[in-house]
This record gives sequence, structure tokens and C-alpha cells, in this order.
Amino acid sequence: MEDVLELYHQPYDPARPLVCMDETSKQLVGETRTPIAAGPGRPRRIDYEYGAEEQPICSCSRNRLEPGVASR
Repeated sequence: MEDVLELYHQPYDPARPLVCMDETSKQLVGETRTPIAAGPGRPRRIDYEYGAEEQPICSCSRNRLEPGVASR
């Protein structure tokens, strides 16, 4: 871990860009029943039960030290 932190303290070098990687998993959910449309004097009806779908891995990377790249 110390090696990684030391790398972050090096000055920006356009010939050797620093790329940071991060990943997380997010579970996608879907409706189990079709919502009932609204009618005259009646709001739309939605069942709040949901079914588990897939769980993709989301990855991102960027060069934090590059001039003009804001840190979020």
C-alpha cells in the first residue's frame, strides 16, 4: 500500500500517465408485476415487490494527476 501512496506523490508525467482503477458491483432489480395505469379519479398502481436481475461489475479509470482533470 505504501508503494501506491508513494506513486501518487510523484509529479505528472505525460509519457507515463497514472491510471486509477476502482470497481464496484450493483444489483439490478426488475418489477415482478406490470403496473396498472391510472384511470379517472384513480392514481397509477405499482407493486413494490421486485425481482433480482443481474449483478454487473462497474469499473472506472482516470488519470487524477493530469492537468485539467478535476478530482470528484
